[in-house]
Amino acid sequence: MAHRDSHLLHLGKAQDRSGSPRQAFTRGIASSKCGTIKNTRKDFHFKVAHTLCVAGDMVFMEDLDYRTSAKGMLGKHMLDAGFGQFRTIVKYVCWKRGKFFGEVDARGTSQECPECGVEVRKDLSIRVHHCPPQWVQN
Repeated sequence: MAHRDSHLLHLGKAQDRSGSPRQAFTRGIASSKCGTIKNTRKDFHFKVAHTLCVAGDMVFMEDLDYRTSAKGMLGKHMLDAGFGQFRTIVKYVCWKRGKFFGEVDARGTSQECPECGVEVRKDLSIRVHHCPPQWVQN
C-alpha cells in the first residue's frame, strides 16, 4: 500500500458511530486496501517460487515452526511477511513444475560441513566455512 493511502485505513475511526453509513464506508475501504496488500504479497511469493524452480531441479527449505519465531520482538513482521504461505506456494510450484521439494530439519544444518560431513561449531559472526584440512595416512 502506498504511503499516501495509509491514512484511509484510519479514516474517521474515532468519529464513526456503530452501524452508521460512514463506518460501513470506512470498513469497506480498509477491507479493499488489506485485500490489495494480500494479493500483492501472494503474487510476489509466486514469482519468487517460479524463479527458484527455474534456478535448479531441487529446492530445499528448513522445516521451521514460524509460530515460535513470531513470538519475538519482530513477531508482527514475521507474520506479515507470510513465510508459511511462501513455503506452501514453493511446495506447490515445485510439484507443478516436476521439481523436487524437500524440507530439512533446521537443527544443526549450518554447522555441518557439506564436503566432509564433520560438524564444525561456529558462532553467528562467521559467515564463510573453510573445511578443516584432511589428514591422509599411508
